[in-house]
Amino acid sequence: MKQQSNTLRGMRTAAFAGALLTAACAASAQDEAVSFPDPASAYLQEGSFVSLENLRNVAPGLTKNQVRELLGSPHFSEGVFGVKTWNYIFHFRRGGQIVTCQYLVQYDDGKLLRSTYWNRQECEDIAKTGTP
Repeated sequence: MKQQSNTLRGMRTAAFAGALLTAACAASAQDEAVSFPDPASAYLQEGSFVSLENLRNVAPGLTKNQVRELLGSPHFSEGVFGVKTWNYIFHFRRGGQIVTCQYLVQYDDGKLLRSTYWNRQECEDIAKTGTP
């Protein structure tokens, strides 16, 4: 009887430790540092001009297909299965100049948009206001 009790206690401890490890891994995956790929590694190195209206419609909870409809396909080879990050090179016109920015889209485990990031604050400002 006592041996069975010790076995159950050991199994509970192992299950609890496993649950903690799983939670820790999930938390660390969400807290990963955001890094942008080298633009030279993009298959669409010239980037694209994106619609500000479409950018403003990108929001958490969108599916990958909805993001693709708004922004097009990602500009880098992101892989095939289990891809959680899409990267883009976008251009904006500012006066007589062109500003080039990188945009990163992260998805959660359910393949829904979780968050987005710009490589520079200037890019985020242009996307939000249409001006630098």
